[in-house]
Amino acid sequence: MQRRSSRTAVVRRLCARPDRSAPELAISLALPMSVVAPLLRQLVFEGLAIESRERGTNSGRALPRYRLDPARLAILGADVGVDRIRVVATSLSGHVLASATQAQGKGRSAMSCIDSLATTTLRVCEKLGKAAPHVVGMGVGLPGHQHEPAGELPADSFLRTRDIPFGSLLARELEGSQLEGTPLFVSTAADVAALGEFEFGPVIDGPACLLYLSLEEDLHAGIVVDGQLLPNRRPSVSGIGHTILQVDGPRCACGRSGCAKAMIGSRSLLGSTEPGALEALRRRLEAGAPEALSAVASAGACLGTLLHNLALLYRPSRIVVGGPLIVLGDALLRPARSALGEGDFPLQRRRAELSPSHFGDDAVAVGAAALVRHRLCGGLDGATSLAARRSDATSTPRLFLTG
Repeated sequence: MQRRSSRTAVVRRLCARPDRSAPELAISLALPMSVVAPLLRQLVFEGLAIESRERGTNSGRALPRYRLDPARLAILGADVGVDRIRVVATSLSGHVLASATQAQGKGRSAMSCIDSLATTTLRVCEKLGKAAPHVVGMGVGLPGHQHEPAGELPADSFLRTRDIPFGSLLARELEGSQLEGTPLFVSTAADVAALGEFEFGPVIDGPACLLYLSLEEDLHAGIVVDGQLLPNRRPSVSGIGHTILQVDGPRCACGRSGCAKAMIGSRSLLGSTEPGALEALRRRLEAGAPEALSAVASAGACLGTLLHNLALLYRPSRIVVGGPLIVLGDALLRPARSALGEGDFPLQRRRAELSPSHFGDDAVAVGAAALVRHRLCGGLDGATSLAARRSDATSTPRLFLTG
C-alpha cells in the first residue's frame, strides 16, 4: 500500500510539474531516494515516462530528468447536463485533446440520454485520430446529490426516471466499440468538478482542503480533503442549497424561508429558467442597470456568507466557484469576497483564496476525466470501475495498477 501511494504521488507530481529530477521529486514529496528512483526507472521501463539528461551545474554530471509521455495515454470525461452533453478527451495532466457537444432537449428518456452520450463519446475518440493515445478510463459527472460507492447514481429529475444504474447501462451501450471494457466511473457533477480543480489545477502542497461550489438553479458542493473526496451523500455537503442564510428570507421551493438556493440560485436571481435569461442579465450588468447591479450584489453577498460558513467548517486552502452564474464575473464575486473576508477564521493561519473555476464551462467534463486519474492512481478502492469488473485488468496500463 505504501509503495502504491508513493507511486501515485510521483505520477501526480510529474503531471503537475514535469521535467523533475529524482532528487527534486524526493525532496518535494518528502520521500527517500531509495523509493523515488526505482519508481521513476519503472515508469521509463513501461514506456510511460520519458527520461532526458541535463548537464549538472556543480559536478558536471548529467542529471536525468523525467516527465510523463503525453502521447501515450488519454482520459475521457463527460458532463451530462439538463440541456447538453459535453465530452472531452484529456491528457494525464488535464490538457483537452479533443471534445464534442450534443444538445439535449428536456423530458428525454434515460436511455435516449445514454445513447447520445455513447455516440458523442465515440465521436471524440474519432477526433483523436489514427495515432490516438490509449484511453485508460472514462468518467461521467451527473447532476444530483447522492454518491453511490458502486459507481451508480439515481438519475436527476430531468431524465424523468429514478434509480437509474447509469454507469452499467452506459458500459453496455459501449460494448462492441473500442471502449468496451474501459474502466468507467460515475459521480456527481460537483464532486468531479472539485476533483478537476484539485487534480489538474494549481498544485496544493501538503495537507489541504479544496471546496468547490457550483452556482446554478440549485447549489452543489464538492469537497476534497487531504487528497480524498468527501462523499457527497453526507447531508452537510449534499444539502448545501438548503442552508438557512436568512430566517425571514424569501420562500424556497422546499417550503422553508431563507435557503441559500432561494437567495443565490439562478431561478431566484434570474426570475426565469429560459435559456436567454442569464445572458440578458449579463448584458444589463454591462449596461450598468441599477436593479441588475443591486440584485447580483445581493446574491454575491449571500454567496460570501455561505462560503464563510463553509470555510469555518472545513478550513479550505482554496475555494472555487463554478457553474453558469460565473459569467456574471466580478459583479457577483466582488461582494462574495468581501463577505467571505469578514470576521475571524479560528485555527486557520490564512484565509482561503476565492477564485472562479480554472476550467470554466468545461469544469464538469474535465473534472470527470480527473475522477478517472484520481480513482486509478489511488487504486480501485471503494468507488469501483463498473466495466473493469468484466474486463482483463491488463487492458489498463501498469501506471495505475502496479504498486
